[in-house]
Amino acid sequence: GRTFEGKQTVCHDSTVNEVQFALQETFDIDSTWTSVNSATLIYSATYFSVPTILTVSNTSFSKKNIGAKKTFTTGTGAHDVSFAIPIISCVNTVIWPYSSTQVPVKVSVKDNLGNVVTTGNYLTAGSYNLSFTPATAGATYTIEFLATNVNPISNFQLDDVLISFDDATTL
Repeated sequence: GRTFEGKQTVCHDSTVNEVQFALQETFDIDSTWTSVNSATLIYSATYFSVPTILTVSNTSFSKKNIGAKKTFTTGTGAHDVSFAIPIISCVNTVIWPYSSTQVPVKVSVKDNLGNVVTTGNYLTAGSYNLSFTPATAGATYTIEFLATNVNPISNFQLDDVLISFDDATTL
């Protein structure tokens, strides 16, 4: 005849942050990037093996702007943008008087109205990061890589374009 009184079950909510990707592009397979200003987009392997990369080239006979862009859907909160530019061989040459200058690759993230929400200019090969916070989740944004007024046979490469955000789940 024993009785137990005052026994309680206490539950605690816990929040788990999980990294989600709004865009995860490693160029392991041909992708759906859009050419900017009729640039030539070539998906190719580095040194005849994986990983693959995207080469953005000016294959015309005159100077022009070249680039590539892709749309993605945003998540919630702050977004981290990371990417690699393995090669930049974009130059602007003037014949008379002779001069040659390296052209930077401009990286921009734009909202659905075309407003730039984050941007950076890069003159050397490397891995880079940007960040932005979208106005709303589920919006369509665009990431664009652009080099302006580059010589024929100029190009740059892209690899590992990742746009991530933390998705909080309460358990």
